[in-house]
Amino acid sequence: MGKQGLCLARGQVVLSTYKTEFLNILRNRISLFTNSKLSN
Repeated sequence: MGKQGLCLARGQVVLSTYKTEFLNILRNRISLFTNSKLSN
């Protein structure tokens, strides 16, 4: 149980990190897209 719980916790941390990175990239893409749309 201990080792499994540790693995699960580590997985959650990795998932949340990836999610944050993904959201940041997505937000950057959207802002770039809207900026180019507005400037044209």
